Amino acid sequence: NPPNDKNGRGALYVVQTNSNSPGSWNANVNDWGPRVGFSYSATKTTAVRGGYGIYYAPILYNNLQFMLLYSPNVVNQVYSLNVADPQDIQTLFTPNPASVPGQGGYTIDRTLKDASAQEWNLNVEQTIGSNMMLTIEYLGNELRHQSVRADFNQPNALSAGNTSGKLDVRPYPWAGPIDGQINFLNANYNAMGVKFERRMSNDLQFLASYTWSKA
Repeated sequence: NPPNDKNGRGALYVVQTNSNSPGSWNANVNDWGPRVGFSYSATKTTAVRGGYGIYYAPILYNNLQFMLLYSPNVVNQVYSLNVADPQDIQTLFTPNPASVPGQGGYTIDRTLKDASAQEWNLNVEQTIGSNMMLTIEYLGNELRHQSVRADFNQPNALSAGNTSGKLDVRPYPWAGPIDGQINFLNANYNAMGVKFERRMSNDLQFLASYTWSKA
């Protein structure tokens, strides 16, 4: 289950409403992970094998510490520093700055799916003579709900008179950059493998393999 602060201080900052929502992300109860495999002897010298499975990775519990990064526990202060106008770091930050509830510097998506991987493979093994074997294999995987950090308040428009081309208007003006975690990236890998091996016979043994892949 998702972690929760026993003192009830942990919360998720909801930038849309500029408020803190107590608790953690929603529990994932649909992580169904089947596994299946087979091995078939097509002929006395040919074997066909394959398998498929779905695997899950839990969400890291160190996200619990990030669930405390909201006002008034944490308040963002942003400064632009340059050589022409140096400032002493010891007196740089304003003590006890005024803030409103919310305006957190970090948050987590309430619907945070567990990262998963679908993996599959199919290969054909062909013996050649009494001590050599050729294997041709296809294997692949599909990754879903991979973790990524993003700005939940990323600028999406230009302010009046802005000709720089750099977006500077945030959808929620009451907050600045809101670093957050969402699990939505996908990835895939597909490969062909070829292996030719000779078992030790007459003082000779070798193994040659080649993989062509794309991610």
